[in-house]
Amino acid sequence: VILRESGELSAIILLVVSLAGIFAYSLSTLGVIDPVTNAIVNSGLGEYGVLSLLILMLIVGTSGALLMLAGVLRWGSFIKFIPRPVSAGFVNGIALLVAYSQMGAALGLAGKSSPLAQTQPGAIAVCLITVLTCIYAPRLRLPIPPVFAGLAAGVGLHLLIERLFGTGVGPLLGSLPSFWGMPEWVAADLPASIGTLPWGQMLAAAVLLSVMAAVQTLMSGAALDAISHSRHDSNRELIAFGLGNIASSLLGGVASSANLGRAMANFRGGASSRRAAFLNGLIMLFILIVISPWISFIPLAVMAGILIHSSIVMIDQWSVQQFRRWFQGHERGEVLENVVVVSVMTLGMLWMNPVIAVGVGVILTMGLFLKRFSRSFVRSSYTCESKRSLKIRSAALEARLETEGQRIHVIVLEGAVFFGTADRLRSRVESHHHKAAFVILDCRRVRDWDATGVQIIGQMHRALGLQGCQLLLSHISGRKRVEQALRAYGLYETLPAEHLFPDTDRALEYAEDLLLANSASDDEALAWHHTQLNNTLLLAGLSQADQGVLSNYFETLSIKAKEALFRMGDSGDQLFVLLEGEISLGLPIDGQAAIRRLATITPGVVFGEMALLDAQPRSAHAIADQPSVLKALSRSNFEKLRGEQPSLFAKMMQNIAHEMSLRLRVTNQQLRALEG
Repeated sequence: VILRESGELSAIILLVVSLAGIFAYSLSTLGVIDPVTNAIVNSGLGEYGVLSLLILMLIVGTSGALLMLAGVLRWGSFIKFIPRPVSAGFVNGIALLVAYSQMGAALGLAGKSSPLAQTQPGAIAVCLITVLTCIYAPRLRLPIPPVFAGLAAGVGLHLLIERLFGTGVGPLLGSLPSFWGMPEWVAADLPASIGTLPWGQMLAAAVLLSVMAAVQTLMSGAALDAISHSRHDSNRELIAFGLGNIASSLLGGVASSANLGRAMANFRGGASSRRAAFLNGLIMLFILIVISPWISFIPLAVMAGILIHSSIVMIDQWSVQQFRRWFQGHERGEVLENVVVVSVMTLGMLWMNPVIAVGVGVILTMGLFLKRFSRSFVRSSYTCESKRSLKIRSAALEARLETEGQRIHVIVLEGAVFFGTADRLRSRVESHHHKAAFVILDCRRVRDWDATGVQIIGQMHRALGLQGCQLLLSHISGRKRVEQALRAYGLYETLPAEHLFPDTDRALEYAEDLLLANSASDDEALAWHHTQLNNTLLLAGLSQADQGVLSNYFETLSIKAKEALFRMGDSGDQLFVLLEGEISLGLPIDGQAAIRRLATITPGVVFGEMALLDAQPRSAHAIADQPSVLKALSRSNFEKLRGEQPSLFAKMMQNIAHEMSLRLRVTNQQLRALEG
C-alpha cells in the first residue's frame, strides 16, 4: 500500500491505485493468495471471521470516501485556525509516543509483556550507538544520509557483540507481512451479507476513523509547514488520503493517515518536493516485495535507535524556545500561556485520543485568548478637566469647565465588546465612575460587538440613568457596519439616538454644553449665547468711555447658516469677535462639502487675529453652523487705531495676548492628557 505524505495530482494517484489493483488481481489469478485465504477460512473463525474482515473493509473504504468528501467541501481549510501551541504540542506528543513505543526494543525485550529483568545491555549499547551516530554523522560530512550511517553502525556493533560474546542483542526485525491483495472470498460473500451488516455502527466507526485520520493528516501537514517554511494544500491532502484508504480497503489493507515521523524523516533526509513522498511509497513497496528477506536480520534495537533519533529531531523547536524563554524569565505572561498549552497538549497526546487532545488544546487556547483579550479592553480614561472638545468658549466658560469638567468621564475602549469584556466594563463604570454626570465610551478602537456585550451596554445605560448619569457612545454613527450590527442587536431600542456620536469630540461637546447649561442660571445661559462686544475679553479692563471709542473701529457682520465667512487661502485682513451663533473652523475634504473640524467658535471668542498680525493667507475655512453676528476689525482700521489711539491699541493687544495664552494653556493640558 502506498502511503502518501503530501498531496499529488489526482491523475497520478488514480494511476497508482489502478496499477496496485491490477497487480493484486494478477497475484490472485496466479494462485498466490488462495492458500492464504483458505487457511483463514479454515482457521476456526468461520463465517464470523469473514464477516469481520468484510466489515473492516467497508469501514476503511467509507472513511476514505468521507475524507474525500471533506476535501471536496474544502473543510481542510479549517486547519489554519489551529493555534501554534496546539500544533507544537501535537508534534511533541507524536515524538514522545514514537520514543516510548521503542523502549522495549531498545532494552532488548522480546515483547511488551517481557519483564525488565530480561533487559539486555548489548541492546542498550546498540541503540545508543545508533542514536549517537545519527546525531553526529552530519558533522563528519559523510557521503550517506545520517540514518544509513546509524543503521550501519548499529548493525556493525550487533555483529561484533555476537562475534565476541556469542550472543545477540535482542530480537531481530523478522519477516515482514505478506502482500495479500484483494481477498476474493470477501467479495464473493458481500452480496449475501449486505442485509445483515450493522450499517449504523459501521457508519459511526467510519466517521470516527475519518475524523481521526483528518486531524492527524492536517496537523502533520501544519507541523511540517512550520519547519519547512512551506504551505501545503490541506484539501488536496484529504482527497489524496481518501483515495488511498479506498484503495487500501479494496486490497484488504487498513486505514492510513499522514505519518509525521516518516514525513519529517523524509524532510530531514533532503526531500524538497512532493515527488519525494511518491518515491518514498514506491521504495516501500519495493522493499516489501523484493528485499524484505534481508531486512529481517536487522536487530530491533537498531530500528529503535533510528526511531528514537527521529523523535529527537521531531521535537518542535519553537516550543523549546518558549520553554527556554520562560525559564529565563522573559515575557512571563504570554510565554507562560504558550508553555501551558504545549504541555497540556503534549500530555494529552500521551494519555488521550489525538482528536480529543487537539480539542482540549484548542479550547484551552481559546480560553487563554479570551482572558488576554478581555484584560486589555480599557485602553485609558480621562476627564474633561484635562481634555476638552474642539469648541472654543469664552474665558468664563473655560474657567467653569475647569471646575465642572471632572464630571465628564471618557473611557477609551480597545478590542471587542463581547460577553468576556462587557460585564467587566459595567463593573468598572459602576465602581469608579458612578459620580460622573456623563460617561463617554470611546469606541474608535472597538473591532467587534456581540449580542451579550450590546445587552450589557443597554443595562449599563439604564443603571446610570437611575443615578442621574448619561451614557454616551462615540465613533458609532457614520460607521455603516457598526450601526447595522448594533441595530440588529437592539441597542437603538435602549439607547437614544442622540447619545450616539461620530467621534469623541462631538460627544464631549454635547456633554460640555449640557453640563454648562444645567449649572448656569437663566441670565448666564442667555449671555453665553448672545453677548456684546463690551463683555468680551478683547475689551476687558477698559473704561466705558474707552470701550465706546474702541468699538467705533469695528464693523458689524451677519452671515447665514452654512455660509462661509472666509476660506482657506483668502487674505487675512480682518480680526473677528463672535457675538451670536457658532462658526466652525476646519480643513476642506476632497470632493465633499463638509469640512474636517479644527475648532468651533462660540460667542465672546476672538479669532482670525493670527492672519491679521502676520499678514498671511487664511489657513482654514470658517463656516457658520447657524445664523451668526460678528464684529470685525479690518486691517485699515487696525492701523488707524494704532496711530490715533496708541494707548487703547496697546491695551487691546495685551487682551489679545492674554486670550491667546489662555488657549495655549488649554492646548498644553490636552497634549499632556494625550501623552499620558
